[in-house]
This record gives sequence, C-alpha cells and structure tokens, in this order.
Amino acid sequence: MSKEHFLKIAGNFFGAAVTGVLLGLILTLPLYGIFSNNADTETTLPQVALAPTAPQTPQFDAVTNVSNTESGNATQVSAGAGHTVAIDTSGVLWSWGSNYYGQLGDGTTTDSHSPVQIMENVASVSAGRYYTMAIDTNGTLWGWGLNDNGRLGDGTTENRHIPTQIMENIAYVSAGTSHTMAIDTNGTLWGWGANFFGTLGVSGMISPSHIPIQVMENIAAVSAGGLHTMAIDTNGTLWSWGWNRFGQLGDGTEMEQFSTRNTPVEVMSNIVAVSAGVHHTMAIDTNGTLWGWGRSGAGRLGAAEIRDDQNTPIRIMENITAVSAGEGNTMAIDTNGTLWGWGRNIRGQLGNGTTTGIPGGQLHIEILENVAHVFVGREHTTGGASHILAVDNNGVLWAWGSNYYGQLGDGTTTDHLTPVPIM
Repeated sequence: MSKEHFLKIAGNFFGAAVTGVLLGLILTLPLYGIFSNNADTETTLPQVALAPTAPQTPQFDAVTNVSNTESGNATQVSAGAGHTVAIDTSGVLWSWGSNYYGQLGDGTTTDSHSPVQIMENVASVSAGRYYTMAIDTNGTLWGWGLNDNGRLGDGTTENRHIPTQIMENIAYVSAGTSHTMAIDTNGTLWGWGANFFGTLGVSGMISPSHIPIQVMENIAAVSAGGLHTMAIDTNGTLWSWGWNRFGQLGDGTEMEQFSTRNTPVEVMSNIVAVSAGVHHTMAIDTNGTLWGWGRSGAGRLGAAEIRDDQNTPIRIMENITAVSAGEGNTMAIDTNGTLWGWGRNIRGQLGNGTTTGIPGGQLHIEILENVAHVFVGREHTTGGASHILAVDNNGVLWAWGSNYYGQLGDGTTTDHLTPVPIM
C-alpha cells in the first residue's frame, strides 16, 4: 500500500470514526514498514513492562452548572453507563448524568441532569462503566470515578471524585466495562484494571493490574469492550483477546462459557476502525465495508437472516465511515453523513419515536443526517437500557434513549425517543 493511498483512506475514514485520533497517531509513529511492499506483518509481544506513575490531582476552578449551553459547541462525546462526557470547541470537558462513584469528576457524588464543567485543555475523552478517562493537550492521561480492580490505573483501588493523573505521552485511550487500554505516542499499547478472561492480553497473567502494563507495540487504535479487547496495528491488522463466549473475538474458535484468549490473536487485515461492544464487535475495512461478529440477539449485528452468534466476521453494510457498538445496539455513519441504527429499542435507542423493534423488512433504521461522530452508551445495572450521543457536522450534540440518571443532559430524567439537541 502506498503512503498516498493510505493517507487518502485515512482522510475519508478517521475524521468521523470513533477512533478519531487514529490518523494523528499513525502519522507521528514510526511506520514499521507500512508503506513498504516488504512490510513485516508480525507483531511481537514484549515481556511485561510497568509504567511508572505518580498519581496527582490538579487544582480546578469552581464547578459551573449549565442549564442552557450554546448550540453547536461539541467536538467529541463519549457515553458511559448512565453518564456522558463531551469536549467543546474550546477544549473544555463537560459531564453529566450518574455520579454515584464520582465519574463526573466534579468533586461530588451527586448526579447532574445538565452539563457540568470539569477541566480545560482536553484533547480526548472516553467514558467507561462508572468511570472516565481523559487526555489533555499535553498528552497527560487523567482518570476518575470507580476504581475497583484498579481500572483508573493510579496504583490504588480508591475511587476518585476529581481527575487524577495517570500517565504522560498518551495519544489515545479507551475505557471499557472494567479495564482500560491506552496507546502512547510511540505506539505502545498499555492496559490495566480487571483481567477477567485475559482482557489485558498479557500471557500468564490472571490477576488485575492497578497500574499500566505493556501489552503490544506498533498499535494505532484500540477499543476496550465488556470483557474483550480489540486493537489495530500500524499495518491495519486487527487483533483480539479476552472472553469469547459469544464469538466476540472473531477468530473462529469455539464459543464456550469459559472460552478465552489471554494473548492477542489475529482476526483480519486492512482495518481502519473498530468498536468493541459488550458482547459483539464491529469493524470497518479500507473499502468502507462494515463487518460484525459476536452476540447476535436483539438484532445488534444488523445482518440479514442471522440469528445465531457469529465467531467470524460477517459483512453488514457498505460505505461506512464510523461505528459504535454498545450492549444491545449498534450505530454507524455512512459516507453521506447519515446515521443508521439497529438492535434493542426498549428505551428509544433507535431514535425513531417508538420503543418497538425495527419495522418489518428493515435491517437498519435511518436516524439523523450530517453526523460526524456517534457513541453508544453502556447499560446501567439499575437504570436499564443505554443512551446514544451524536455530534453533527455543525458541532451540535444530540442525545436520545434512556435518561434515568439525566445522562441525556437536557435537565430532565425523561427518556427521549427521538434525538434532542443538548449543546
């Protein structure tokens, strides 16, 4: 693949992809032969290395509650389990929704039904299950919220109610259900938190890690799912590891209750974006083809006449630029900026004004136009189904679905069956 061809593909896909910082990371990394006809596609797994970290907490200005934010200010959004985080055009991070574990980062454990300002100069953010990870403009990684199994990576299991410094020189982070993965500016992948079923991807390691440990090198993108992890290397090869009960690893191996891979296994080539849901996975190749595998119940894979779980990738749609997989839902953006959704709809996640399934004969439902980014939240244990966030090409943030904790950010706790503008 030529450098020019790769950059053209990246320009088409990464601008709207969930893994939005992927292009910038690839362009700053040593390219390890990616533009050479003799590129070595083998990724070696180094011995476990530990990242030194000295947890710190910054000083923040007084928290500001916002009831009516200016329209068209959002650049990035991420949805957790009952809470939401967003970055505005000035680099200010906002959060709202459930705050039982301090996952909003405002120094309290009080829920907020509207956006609350948390910190400035933020470049990227990822909301996991009851916790949040953010990267500032200097490449410093911060974490806060629930910290069982060390998912924050600060060396403790103590919950944090304000941002706490974790690592430096970080280019990308993905917060999962109970584990976190991050890529540094050299393309090294780090993981920490729960290690059930080998979710961290380190051979011979079965215990959780409270601090970052080195997993792989030459990595361009990563997605932390429920109990599995997906990563794309700088050659575009997709790797997976962790739990495989529903075939969510996509490697074709047998699906059993305790089927696992505790080290990375190769899944497919020529991949530009990936999203690991709770029990299923979606990926986009260089041609814009969307692939899916794993749990198929509730129509979350979006494939025709597919009822059984899938342990290898199956073709779903063409001309796709971004995708987000949640627990029972999937959202995808096509090359025209149209947002499509499928899967569970018990709280209005499909945004079509109902709580019923997709009308007969349809696999995917059109939700919004001119969409740049989308993120499917994780289901809350007490709040029920997930919520959906999307940012359009004008920077307007839209939200719909479950609003049990005020995670939609409209000042209420009323579910919305169609998208409503938030900021």
